[in-house]
Amino acid sequence: MNTQRRLYTLFWVFSFLLMTTNLMAAKSTPSKSVPSYEEQWKKVTGFVEADRPTSALEVVALIEQRANKEKNTIQQIKARVISLQLNLQKDPDQLPAQLAGMEALTAETQDVASKALLQSMTAEVYLIYYQRNAYKINQRTDIVGQIVNDPSQWTKKIVTDTICSLLALSLQPAELLQATPITAYKELLTVGNTTNLEPTLFDMLSRRRVALLKSLRSAQNDYQFNSDLVPLLCPVPQFVALQCDATGLSMVEVSMIRTLQDWLRFRLKAGRPDALINADLYRLKTLYALADRPQRWGSNIVPQTPTEQAYLSALQTLSSQNANNPHSLTVQEAEATFYRSLHRETDSLFRHYLKKAYTVCAEGLARHPNAPFSNHLRNLQADITQQRINVTQNKVVRSDSALTLNITAYNIDKAVLTIYRVNLSPQDYYEKTRRNPSPDTLRSVTLLEKRVVTLNTDSLFNAANTLINLKGRSYGQYAFRLQSLKDPSVAVNGYYVVSDLACITQSNTQHVLYVVDRITGKPQPGVKVTIHPTTYRKRFEVEPRTAQGYTDENGYLAYNTQDKEYNHVLFFESGNDRYLCSEYNGHTYKSDDVDVREDRHLTLLTDRSLYRPGQTVYVKGIAYQVNNKGVERVLPNKMYEVELWAANRQVISKQPFRTNEFGSFSGSFVLPEDGLNGLYYLRSEDAMFRIRVEAYKRPSFEVTLNKPETTVRFGEAVQINGRVNAYAGYGIAGAEVSYQVIRRPHHRWWWMNRGEEPIAHGITNTETDGSFTISFIPERLKNTTGDQFYTYTIQTTVTDQKGETREGEQTLSVGDKSLFVLTDLVDRSVLNKTKSRPIKVYVETLNGIRRQAEVNYELCLLDDPEVF
Repeated sequence: MNTQRRLYTLFWVFSFLLMTTNLMAAKSTPSKSVPSYEEQWKKVTGFVEADRPTSALEVVALIEQRANKEKNTIQQIKARVISLQLNLQKDPDQLPAQLAGMEALTAETQDVASKALLQSMTAEVYLIYYQRNAYKINQRTDIVGQIVNDPSQWTKKIVTDTICSLLALSLQPAELLQATPITAYKELLTVGNTTNLEPTLFDMLSRRRVALLKSLRSAQNDYQFNSDLVPLLCPVPQFVALQCDATGLSMVEVSMIRTLQDWLRFRLKAGRPDALINADLYRLKTLYALADRPQRWGSNIVPQTPTEQAYLSALQTLSSQNANNPHSLTVQEAEATFYRSLHRETDSLFRHYLKKAYTVCAEGLARHPNAPFSNHLRNLQADITQQRINVTQNKVVRSDSALTLNITAYNIDKAVLTIYRVNLSPQDYYEKTRRNPSPDTLRSVTLLEKRVVTLNTDSLFNAANTLINLKGRSYGQYAFRLQSLKDPSVAVNGYYVVSDLACITQSNTQHVLYVVDRITGKPQPGVKVTIHPTTYRKRFEVEPRTAQGYTDENGYLAYNTQDKEYNHVLFFESGNDRYLCSEYNGHTYKSDDVDVREDRHLTLLTDRSLYRPGQTVYVKGIAYQVNNKGVERVLPNKMYEVELWAANRQVISKQPFRTNEFGSFSGSFVLPEDGLNGLYYLRSEDAMFRIRVEAYKRPSFEVTLNKPETTVRFGEAVQINGRVNAYAGYGIAGAEVSYQVIRRPHHRWWWMNRGEEPIAHGITNTETDGSFTISFIPERLKNTTGDQFYTYTIQTTVTDQKGETREGEQTLSVGDKSLFVLTDLVDRSVLNKTKSRPIKVYVETLNGIRRQAEVNYELCLLDDPEVF
């Protein structure tokens, strides 16, 4: 649905853009008896808003027929664009087919400016298609030779090249687009009001090209910028004069930088300070977004990186140079947002950054209080000074003992504290407080105290802690509410119980608990314990009791319930002390009581893992069951349907099979002659097996790559020695070796994982003995903190003088820590303490090469855990 909305917005906005252009034929004036185009389009809009695309299409068809008759080019294009959009709304899977319609519309358009707009639109439609299918497209093997016409079979490279080519065409011819004012597009400007910021068509299309390239980069899972961003964050005159070094950068990244240079070069020449500020700020934000941000959490204090320093300096320079221009407030908004993004209350380096952000906003508002963007800064200030409050306290306190409230508040100096006694039974109190935490919802309460308390504040807008002691009270249930004196809607509620009892529970084959004195821990005999199950149907409820008992002289009680599938709440009563309750979600069971459950499995096997198109894949399946006790048995006479899926995830063949008395079956599939290369899948209801299909022939030579035997370190050249040998035993001389080195980072946490990126490539030739050497330097990434660890994959493609091509691959790892101490103990090893057992300890490099080293070790005895 989000994709459909985005497509609708895209086509609708650009249809308005095309409708209002003054470069094409003027509108024909319809007769009075015929509805105007405006009236007809309002009817289309009504149908779209009512989610009636078919009815809308019928009206669009009438508009197009009339426009063709009247030769109204604007309405013709608009009708075609909206028709494409509505067809996609009806069936999003038509997107590849509709792309041809977009390209045909572009080819038919004669006006150069309109053609540029349509090129940008078509590129975005391709991008939307790529984003929706990125997972499949990114896994495909690149096609060598002729490019297929069907976009549904394109590879990542073909899609990328197509989008980049269309975006490049969208800015041609630059001189004409730079001379085309955007004021002609009034319908569009009512949405964005960017006349002064993007005064020409070239401005708008330049920004769109960069934005779409950014989205394309994300769809490619390219999150690592492998170059130094600091030189790119320089002032505009230096930036436009930079020679863009493409080393380590992707084609998309290079296009982004060069587009920004062309845009700013034009802005410097054309004048218009507001437009220059807007374009330069967009440049700084775009480039900074490419930076690899350091991970700051816990006690990990990381100062500003060089990229962060350069970005902040560039914002401050741009702001100061344009201090008298009201549009400079947008730059100060970016500066304040930067400070907020780095703010951390627990970090001594950044805990004052909220104050910095507030000050930047105040300085901007002092200069230009009534500027169009001044409300943005006021909103930032309001967010920084927003009031918040939270309270933590013990849920149970001993009778006549003070209760300490630990209050954490933001920007609150005074608050109103109200304390109530809750006059409900323990069961009702527990049930109602679980449903709604506000004391106002409790009907039976007695007001005990209401007063204004003074809270600590922090001048840097950080949280401030305040401790307040509530006087001790008798056995009972109590509620309190703490709310800001300035804004009563900012409030927090809390509950506590006064009781001298405490409970310790354990679950095994039955429920067991001890009741003790809350302070001394002395066992409490004769305490009545009532057990109630809890359920949540339409609301949280406490069910009638299912068990009851009294603690013995040791405060001990064991009990069983029939409702094992419920959670429980326990209520305790000892004289007037009858308000303690305890939640308990332990489930008891015996292993013999568990029903035997069997999980069904199917293992698929093939005669090999690599096939050529048109070959036969021989399949064998073994079906069996495993119960929860680990007992396995085969499944005879069981029917399975096995499907063969192509690389584009389409089912190309399926066959039924029945297992024999041994639980197995066998069969075959014939691969299509003209199918895609890549991963194919054999799938059934209980299994999936992957095979690879490639158009290869029987090789006459092999490629081997050797790992370096010495330790590899960051910043030092690595030489990978390889050899190309014929299977007859001799070396292949004069073969061309094309190689690339791909880096894959490793992180402790899965959410930090970044994609692979190429860092080096080149071409060399084999010597007379078939040997060759590849050299590269592994580097630590800039702007990245902590220990770094990367795996480098060296991929080679070797072509001999007869044209035969073979591939070779080798991996090696480089990290800040080059050695690992390993043992032969597996996780949770169980050793017999009555027998000696040698433990093998060895040292390996990152690349699995063992080294001799001195190892110091300690053997520690862990304390046994106590029962309670």
